[in-house]
Amino acid sequence: MGFNCTFCKSLGAKFAEDSSTFVNRSYGKSDSCNWTNCSNLVILTKTKNISFPNHNGSLSIKYPLKGGENYEIQSDRNVKVDFSNFLILNAHQNYASEFYSNTDNEILCIFFQENYVRKMLGSAFQNTSEMLGNFECLVYEDFVFDTLHKKSPEIDIIMRWFRRYLISSKEDQFSFQHKFVELFYHILYLNLDLVKLKKNLKYQKKSTRDEIYRRLQKGREYIESNFANKIKLDEIADSSNLSLFHFVRKFKELFGVSPHYYLSRKRVDHAAYLLKNNYSVTEACYSSGFIDSAHFSKAFKQIKKESPLAYKKRFKKSNF
Repeated sequence: MGFNCTFCKSLGAKFAEDSSTFVNRSYGKSDSCNWTNCSNLVILTKTKNISFPNHNGSLSIKYPLKGGENYEIQSDRNVKVDFSNFLILNAHQNYASEFYSNTDNEILCIFFQENYVRKMLGSAFQNTSEMLGNFECLVYEDFVFDTLHKKSPEIDIIMRWFRRYLISSKEDQFSFQHKFVELFYHILYLNLDLVKLKKNLKYQKKSTRDEIYRRLQKGREYIESNFANKIKLDEIADSSNLSLFHFVRKFKELFGVSPHYYLSRKRVDHAAYLLKNNYSVTEACYSSGFIDSAHFSKAFKQIKKESPLAYKKRFKKSNF
């Protein structure tokens, strides 16, 4: 792969220096560069330890297949992506990243070229009256794609298709481009869901609603990124730049559950994943942020409707 701009050259050197492996496919290249701002691009990175300097790029998706990655975004957001979620970043956002697992990591990154995004948005609005009626505006810069999203089976199927395509030697540009279109419409509908979600906040002014929404999302990201640690409610509120009272009230207004329940559910979901992957009940408990087995068992039963041990045994049987 050739690198023409300054950042691309430094990034290519970084891969070589850290002895990491990556494969990529792209289409719609410009003559000036074939990296993130100039192509629709898919990169599969396999590495144990690598960091990327602060930079900005196009609309992109960061999708862990194995391991995870830490992101520092706009110098005021620290976000961790892992097996359960993925990150969408808006165009022109500054961010740096590093892999945090000592084991092998595998991250799929999708970059959408800016003109491509504009054309896709334009065609969506021209052809879908339902979407025209639900979106608040048609301005590209106003689309706030970026936040952590929970993985869905539909998007996971597309991402794993990209992985298979990247590691294969076949060339199938038609299917490759089609998957880009399919993926873009999935994240467009995710954005529509976020627009609808914001309307849960009871503010008359759109600017106020957008700002409170942004701050509450920062709090949610703090929970998602730090659930395995001993975190306090006031820490989460501080990360949102909101008072404790305001944060708790508005978090439930936006997401439908309290911050405490959201944290417990995140920890239980993580523990359930570990139990399905042959971790012991004790390992799953302490690796998911619970202080002791009693609290773990109570929260697990409340959310999963069975004990951690029964859950583990059920999935162990299903694997035979």
